[in-house]
Amino acid sequence: MGVTHQPNITTPVNPTGVFSSNIACLGFINPGLALAVAQYPPANGGTFVQSKQSYLGSDAVIVAMALAKWGMGAYLLTNALGDDALGRNAKQQLQAAGVKGDLTLLPDVITPLEIDVCDQQGKRTWFVEQVWSLFGSIANADLRPIQQASMLYLDWYAGDEIVERAFETALAHEVPIYLNVECEAQQPERYAHWIKRATVVQTWINDDDVSRNDAAMALALAQRLCDLGATMAVVTRGKDGCVAQSATEKVSLQAPKVEIVGTLGAGAIFSAGMMYGYHRGWSLLEMAGFAMRAASLKCRTLTPEPPDLGALMNVDN
Repeated sequence: MGVTHQPNITTPVNPTGVFSSNIACLGFINPGLALAVAQYPPANGGTFVQSKQSYLGSDAVIVAMALAKWGMGAYLLTNALGDDALGRNAKQQLQAAGVKGDLTLLPDVITPLEIDVCDQQGKRTWFVEQVWSLFGSIANADLRPIQQASMLYLDWYAGDEIVERAFETALAHEVPIYLNVECEAQQPERYAHWIKRATVVQTWINDDDVSRNDAAMALALAQRLCDLGATMAVVTRGKDGCVAQSATEKVSLQAPKVEIVGTLGAGAIFSAGMMYGYHRGWSLLEMAGFAMRAASLKCRTLTPEPPDLGALMNVDN
């Protein structure tokens, strides 16, 4: 099986086919504030903030909002927030975005605010308060929407117990699973019990790790994920692109060159792009190309705002 190298991403052959979707997304929700700086400062130093903007994370939330913007059904399964200004605003944002699911707001609890610092080199550093009275409530998420879902998106860091229950629910109802998992390039076996049951597995290699971030190593990692049982495996490489593999295809793509404002949420936008193409029946090359383009164009903005479909379909954009 040869590797398809495509340095320039093209529009899929059938970009507007009729499809139905109802994707369940399981993961944490957390309001955040993104700060843009020219370069992240060294210890005991500082720098000026060029701009700041509020947003709604984490990955599952970004995925659901992107899918809804692109006309797909998205249902969010997540933790509670406090019944305060941040929590109420988050609930309004989800409703305005067209994301399904009823976000629970708890009285007498303060919603934590995540702070993300993003620089023009593509680096992102996050800080978040651990409020387990809220984050731990994800264990109480109602998983019944998974039963009628066309796909389940899972963030591995949502908690072993809830992730396992979500896996079992999806598999019992023959729902394909998209697993977002962060694993060491040398140790994907750590999550073998989930990888072997997933339809699509997405992981990443830090693009600052020159010793590991080359296409050959990324393809080797994708192969190991498939060997562990994943039907499709995707390894993102930051500004250096991505690789993807299935039983019949191997793909290696370069990322389009864009002026980077912030990389916050790029991986989640990539996941949403893959699922968009999956539901349209695209080839692995088309899916990965669309996802890579979506993630790259997102980096033109500070927050995880998904690009418009028109921009994604316009290869000259």
